[in-house]
Amino acid sequence: MTPSENQTEVYPRAPLIEAVFEARFPGEPKIECQRDQFFDAIRTEYPHVFVPSLHLGSFPALSPYHFRRSDGSAEVLVALNRFAFVSRKYVGYADFRTSSLDLFRKFQALFKIGPVNRTGFRFVNVIPFTREAGLIPIERFLNLSLQLPPGLESKPVNISLVFTTELDGGQLTTKLEAVQDETKTQEALVLDFDYAKVQDLTFDKVSEYLDESHAETKRFFESLITPGFREWMRGEGGE
Repeated sequence: MTPSENQTEVYPRAPLIEAVFEARFPGEPKIECQRDQFFDAIRTEYPHVFVPSLHLGSFPALSPYHFRRSDGSAEVLVALNRFAFVSRKYVGYADFRTSSLDLFRKFQALFKIGPVNRTGFRFVNVIPFTREAGLIPIERFLNLSLQLPPGLESKPVNISLVFTTELDGGQLTTKLEAVQDETKTQEALVLDFDYAKVQDLTFDKVSEYLDESHAETKRFFESLITPGFREWMRGEGGE
């Protein structure tokens, strides 16, 4: 399969649990005063409102309101300097792109945002695993080797990594961590990508920034997963 085909492939067993598009901009006071007007424009699809829980030293205007779908599958976050769309039922990039940009255009039409100083695309995966001889079998899922001194085990007992990669026009932060569920009976690897663009941004190119962010994140994910795990995500492997 060519890289371009991999870019558009949607895996039936994809471990993706959350995808996020975000835009940040200089604070616009109108947003704080007229947030209800934006809610009126989207309330049919996003009828539930969740206000931020504040603590000492927090800033209410910078803490987003959440407008959520009834089934919890998606929500829109709005604050004085921030807009975000969160999808928890990802069915492919085309659908995610359409929803993100339609909502952002409604937001822009109402509040007339000026320059954009950051855009981001985040992509969170949860990969369940079973330990082998007490170790995390990371090589079954990811092409990631840990170079340790001679005499130490090459497989990790636990893992918590964060690394940031500079790319042309953007920055990709990758987090990899082993976690347990609430019952402490199932473990998983959380693989979290966050691609940000922060230089020379203009509002009219936000769709291009989102496309670039998705392409870079998808490319990195494809290079990181093993052939066996890719087959499993396609439904070709066993349990």
